[in-house]
Amino acid sequence: MSQMRLVQRVEEAAASLRPGRRIPRYARLAGWVAAAWLIPTGTHLLRVDWLLPPLVLVLTASLLRGGRTLLDRLMIAIALLGGAGCAAGLLFTAWPFGFSPVAVGGLGLTVLGGVRVLGDRRPTLPRPTAPDLTTVTVAAVIAGYLGNAYLLVDPAGRLGLLLVGEDNARHLSVFDAVRRLGGYLFAYQPSEVPEVFFTMRYYPAGWHLTAGLLDAFARSSASDLGSPADSLTHYAFYSVATYGLFALALIWATRWVAGPLLRGMRWLPVTAFVAGVLVYGDLPSMLTMGFVGEIAGLTLLALLVAIVVRPVGSTRLQLTLLAALLVAIGYSYYLLLPPAGLVAVAWLWWSRRGLRAHRVLASCLVAAVAALVCVPPFLGLVYAKQAAALNSAGGVQPTSRAALVAIAALIGAGL
Repeated sequence: MSQMRLVQRVEEAAASLRPGRRIPRYARLAGWVAAAWLIPTGTHLLRVDWLLPPLVLVLTASLLRGGRTLLDRLMIAIALLGGAGCAAGLLFTAWPFGFSPVAVGGLGLTVLGGVRVLGDRRPTLPRPTAPDLTTVTVAAVIAGYLGNAYLLVDPAGRLGLLLVGEDNARHLSVFDAVRRLGGYLFAYQPSEVPEVFFTMRYYPAGWHLTAGLLDAFARSSASDLGSPADSLTHYAFYSVATYGLFALALIWATRWVAGPLLRGMRWLPVTAFVAGVLVYGDLPSMLTMGFVGEIAGLTLLALLVAIVVRPVGSTRLQLTLLAALLVAIGYSYYLLLPPAGLVAVAWLWWSRRGLRAHRVLASCLVAAVAALVCVPPFLGLVYAKQAAALNSAGGVQPTSRAALVAIAALIGAGL
């Protein structure tokens, strides 16, 4: 909030220099572009690049116009940035800067400055509410409770806990390689990533790219990877943080879908129930087994279902969010693309009359999503032969058909 007040005061001070006249748009755009590159340069010189991701998140949320509370706005911004980050990963893979905090931060702030000036949007944020604070606190407590065993032990103990789920070893190698190379691994030869198993080069690495990018900001360096033990600690932290974001998304999505039905204190028992499932149900086993990509995919799917059931209001923003979430799901865990795509198509069909005024934007987004999301499944199924792994026998226990029917009936009744 203090960052937003600072931005507003700077704009007001600049406007006061020319009383009675509005600063030309090109001058304001030039000022934003200059600030967009001076700020990352300054934070990099001071080695506080970790300030840039929250700044980008807050600025993105301030330029959006969906949601009623501060948490609503931030969750919508997270959904938008998730898809934009996965798509921008293709650029990071191709350009020579990798995960450079100055280059990535400057690019992100430049885009936000263009939206601010060209879209003539004044940065504003709603106030936080008591349910917002409670939701964030509960999600943080869940992450802390489940992550306590991983983060408060020595490196040897942390390694032993992570190896309980064999997937952690594979995901850790992908995380390290993505962090070292600064992009998606499918663009590199096997000799350039000797630490990664061949088929994992084509694994959907949206989570790994996001974690690696945040790690570059945390270390204020695109090349400093730290020691192996340090890298293991960072991987464990990002895994736990992902489950915390999953908890936040589920609790927020429940409140968002219910809307006015959970006014007053009625949101407390619902929040307690969802939190209990997140801690004492089967979901924490995904963290133990190292299913970080699936956790990220389910987080994005929860956000997608939430905004489809209860749209954000603006048709343009709704279309952009759907596109961003589909791209993020495709690059994080493409097995969730079929249900996510069906949900999105259902909303498009249901809203087809209102989309006539936005058919150009809708057509462009559909084409862009189709071009982007086909890349991970194509690489995985054609080059890595992942279809064989999907059809192979595993350790998944059979689920009662009667239980599935009962759950489906309850969901149908709720909808």
